[in-house]
Amino acid sequence: MRRGSLGVGFLLAGSLAVLTRAQPVDPGATAPPAHLLSARQWEAHALAVTTPPVVDGVLNDEVWSQAKPFDNFTQVDPVEGATPSQRTQVRIVYDADNLYIGVRSFDDHPELIVGKELRRDAGLNSDDRISISIDSFGTSRDGFFFQLSVTGARRDGLVENNRRIRIEWDGIWWGKTSIDDAGWSAEFRIPFKTLSFNPAIDAWGFNIERTIRRTNERDRWATPLLNSSIRRLADAGALLDLDNLRQGLGLDVRPAAAYSYRDDGVLKFDPSLDVFYKITPSIQATLTLSTDFAETEVDDRQVNLTRFSLFFPEKRAFFLQDAGLFEFGGIRRSPLPFFSRRIGIVNGAEKGILGGFKLTGRTDALSFGLLNVQMKDDDVLGKKNLTVARARYNLTDTTAVGLIATHGDPGTTGDNSVVGADFDFFLPTFKGDNTLQGSAYFLRSASSGSDADSGGDGSAFGARISYPNEPWSFNVFFGQVDKGFNPALGFAPRRGEREFGGSTRYRWRPNRFGIRRIDLNLSAFLNTDLSGNLTSADMDLPRVQIEDQIGDRFEAQFTLRQERVTNPFEISDGVVVPIGSNYFKRYGFTFSTAPSRPVSGRIEAFGGGFFDGRRQNYTLALDLRPSKNVFFSVELTQDVVDLEEGSFITRIGRLRFNINLTPDISWSNFIQYDNVSDTAGLNSRFRWTIRPGSDFFVVLNQGFTVSPDRFSLDQTQVTTKIGWTFRF
Repeated sequence: MRRGSLGVGFLLAGSLAVLTRAQPVDPGATAPPAHLLSARQWEAHALAVTTPPVVDGVLNDEVWSQAKPFDNFTQVDPVEGATPSQRTQVRIVYDADNLYIGVRSFDDHPELIVGKELRRDAGLNSDDRISISIDSFGTSRDGFFFQLSVTGARRDGLVENNRRIRIEWDGIWWGKTSIDDAGWSAEFRIPFKTLSFNPAIDAWGFNIERTIRRTNERDRWATPLLNSSIRRLADAGALLDLDNLRQGLGLDVRPAAAYSYRDDGVLKFDPSLDVFYKITPSIQATLTLSTDFAETEVDDRQVNLTRFSLFFPEKRAFFLQDAGLFEFGGIRRSPLPFFSRRIGIVNGAEKGILGGFKLTGRTDALSFGLLNVQMKDDDVLGKKNLTVARARYNLTDTTAVGLIATHGDPGTTGDNSVVGADFDFFLPTFKGDNTLQGSAYFLRSASSGSDADSGGDGSAFGARISYPNEPWSFNVFFGQVDKGFNPALGFAPRRGEREFGGSTRYRWRPNRFGIRRIDLNLSAFLNTDLSGNLTSADMDLPRVQIEDQIGDRFEAQFTLRQERVTNPFEISDGVVVPIGSNYFKRYGFTFSTAPSRPVSGRIEAFGGGFFDGRRQNYTLALDLRPSKNVFFSVELTQDVVDLEEGSFITRIGRLRFNINLTPDISWSNFIQYDNVSDTAGLNSRFRWTIRPGSDFFVVLNQGFTVSPDRFSLDQTQVTTKIGWTFRF
């Protein structure tokens, strides 16, 4: 294997050398100016006003003409450092309670502006849009993200540690847009009650980016480099002249009431209450009572063709808020010491939550989170109290250490505790404008109880380093999970194993023949038991991805894989994969078209070996966007598996149909079917945002039994819910 890897490495290096030598010089491109490498060369000035603008998407209020504009944007993509194809002008004003941002997006061809999405928090990749990041803490790491599409669709999130944007956060703010003969305009009104801030600092981090969708162009104000991004608050500019800001008492009270009906005749009334209190501008306490998640979207169905547990992302609002403060060790999926879906969901069944308390905060050097949840009394599990505590301290601007502790076992009658420590670093100017980041962690668990899975103690540890830049990027990682390690409030499906992995990518941007970028990826992942015996291996040799200027993509890959099964497992009804070692090859391709097209889609086809047999899997997805008010999609996935122990076919079908009357009124429908359970489900959700922070929902969940000889309705539930936020 080592000789083969070296041969592939030499082949890849030779290919990259040829591509690099052949790279054309675009006469319209300019190298990034030296001053772009400094993150604080951009300053924006906010004007204090007594009469604020009316937020209607039209920048005709007198205060906008009084504010000092700035328009020094630079193209990031497709030609880094080039002059934008269209001019963008920004003005910022504020009063004691709100920040107002007005953006004039000039366009020579307003008839070509793309706007196809209206729904709140939808992915806006199909639209012309404005994206804003704000660091009101002055940490150069954490902050807020706001986005408006040309249609007025709103999206927001929390920027966490310069690395990601947690879109699940919903803030209270207003945004409107309009289109005219000169282009389009956007107005933001962001209350200071929504923006936690440090009153001791005299400048906020600020950045803004415009996307012109028909050419897939991105123009950014501060640090317009490909190796940076809107979420890199370390590279943000400065927003100055903010003074005498008012945050009120910092108290939000959100009562809600849900009324539900089930097909068994049960009528249920569920009142609930959420209280948010800013103890200081940067420390918030949250209390939830009789917590209800009736409006939460359902999970996408998955068919498990592995011997390990499947991972489903968190979607519940209470647990998503400030979730980034509980992230640990740079761990993406396993072994997670804390995974919030363990609370209130046991073996797929929902368990009632009596109430919960959360304390979160950020200071100049310290960020922390404390979560305590009291479950309702359960006939089997009894009364369960679950606790998570997390703290992270910044040793320098680029390094931090942290601690985490969890206590409680939500799934058994036993008890469980986990403690751990981690270290991470983030170097935003490594060898110029490149980034180098890494992390390391150690965890220890202790369990007690009658359940076999809850007994035993164990440790887990690992480290990761990554270089996410252009044209080269790479990452390597190592981890070990003891067989006895048991994070009852976390997620660790592969215990008693070590894992090794790494990947590298070269990105070539020819910007001719309609091609925007070509990625060549090489990766290898290896798992062994604690004695060093191989359990699984996966290597891409290599994976190639090509993207055109509009956003259409083609990807092809060839994979070598090895699996050693130490315990038989049932992969399908009556089909048991036996003990043994299997070496096989897989290959396939993916082709997808840009979401800005009225009709877009995705085709995937993969085939090759699978344990001691073969597997072919296909996916066909089609999205229709006839207007900004209507969205329709269908997705079909099929796996054809032929093993020595038996053959079977799995199918999953998904259909979405959304009607968006305005950015505040939407009706979404999601139907899923799989032939493993022979069931289908409909989740139909009407949402009316009466005002930001106050919503009315009607949700229908309808189950179906679907088989060759039977079709019936079952498990019908209709819920209406209204929640209203009062701010003090």
